[in-house]
Amino acid sequence: MHSHETKDKLAFWQNNNWEPELFISGGAIFVLMQLNEWLHRFSTLLFEQSGFFENILIFHFVITAIQALIFGFGLHLICRGFWVAMVGLSIAFPQDIRPEKLPQQEPFRSFIQKHLSSNRTFIEKLHHTAGLVFGLSVLSAWVILSIFTVLLALVPHTGLRYALGESWFLLLRLAAGFLLSAGLLYLLDFITFGWLKKQAGIARLYYRVYRFFSLLSLAFFYRTAYYTIATNIKRWKFDLYLLVFVSIAVLSTAYTYGGLIHWGNPLHYLHLQQNNEQIEARFYDNLRPEGALIELASIPSDIVDKPVVRLFVVRQGYIERLAGIDPKQANISTLARHYRVSLNGKACDALQWFYFTHPQTKEKGIATYIPLHALAPGLHTLAVHLPHLPNRFRQGYVQIPFYKSTPAEGQPKAQH
Repeated sequence: MHSHETKDKLAFWQNNNWEPELFISGGAIFVLMQLNEWLHRFSTLLFEQSGFFENILIFHFVITAIQALIFGFGLHLICRGFWVAMVGLSIAFPQDIRPEKLPQQEPFRSFIQKHLSSNRTFIEKLHHTAGLVFGLSVLSAWVILSIFTVLLALVPHTGLRYALGESWFLLLRLAAGFLLSAGLLYLLDFITFGWLKKQAGIARLYYRVYRFFSLLSLAFFYRTAYYTIATNIKRWKFDLYLLVFVSIAVLSTAYTYGGLIHWGNPLHYLHLQQNNEQIEARFYDNLRPEGALIELASIPSDIVDKPVVRLFVVRQGYIERLAGIDPKQANISTLARHYRVSLNGKACDALQWFYFTHPQTKEKGIATYIPLHALAPGLHTLAVHLPHLPNRFRQGYVQIPFYKSTPAEGQPKAQH
C-alpha cells in the first residue's frame, strides 16, 4: 500500500513539476545574476585589502558554479517554452499530424515517415529533455562547488607563508600536492561512473580515498542525482553534458569577470592596463558608472576649476607586499614613501596624506590634496609612481589626465 501511494505521489510530481521548474528557473536567473555582481565586487575589495589573490579565486569558483546554473536555467526555460508551445498546438489541433496531407513523392515520403514523430511523442521528449537539463544544471553547479571545497581544504593559502615561514609553507604545499594527486583518482572514478570501484584489486584501497574526498566534496548533496543520471544515460553522453556545462560556466566567468583562467597571475586582477589615448571613467568620481570600482586612483572630476584637487589612491595589498610592506602594519608615513606623486612629470614633494575610505565605492586607501593655483588653464597629467618596485611599476602606475579650467563665467569672485 505504501509503495502504491509513493508511486502515485511521484507520478503526480512528475506530471506537475513544470510549473515550479519555470518559477524557479525564471526567478533564479535574475537573483543569481545580481548575486554574481555582488560576489565579484566583494572579492575585489577583499583582494585590495589583503593582497592575497586566492580571495578572488575562491569567490570566482562560486561565481562559476552560479554561471553554470544561469546557463542551465536559461536553457531549461527555452526547452520549457518550446514544450508549452507544443502543448498549445496539441490543444489547438487535437487530431495531431494528418499524414494524408504530407508529400507523397519519393524520396520525401520515406524521409518524413522515418524522421517524423507524433505531437504527443515530441512533447514527451521535450518534457524529458527539460527535466534532464534542469537536473544537469544543478549537478554541474555542485560539481564545480565540490572542486572548490576540495581546493579550499587542501591548497595552502598564501597567507600561511607569512604566518609559518617558507619552510613550513613548502611542506604544506608538498602535502597538498600528494593529496590532490589522490583527488585525481576520485575525479577519474566520478567521470567513468565508478570504474575504480569495479576493480577487484584496488577497490578496497580506493575505498578510503573515496570516503575522504566524498566528505571534502560534499558528495552527499548530489550523490542521488549523480547516480540517477549515471544509471539511466550513456557514460559518454553524461561526460559530454557535464563538459559542456562546466566549460561554458568557466569561459563565461573568464569573459565577464576574468576569473579562474588567470589562475596564478595576480597582476591580472589589478587591471593595470591603461590606454593613454582613452579616458578611464573609473579615475573620476563624476564619470564613474554606479557600482564600478576605482581599483587604482581617482580625482573628483576630469575638469577642475578649483585651486586644489583631492587625489585618492586605493591601497592594493598585493602591490604593498611586493614592496615588502605588510598592509596590516603599515603606517601613513610608510605609505607616503611607497606611493609617490608627480604633476606633469614634476615630483610633488611634502604632500600630507590621510587615511580615506571612498564614500562611493567603499574602497580603502589614502588621500592627499595637491595645489593647482600655479597651473595654467589646459590639459595636465597627475601620475602615481611606485619607486620601490620593479620598472613596470615605477613610472606610470596610474596616470590621470585632467583639464584645468578658469572659474565659470558669472561665478562670484573672491573679495580682497
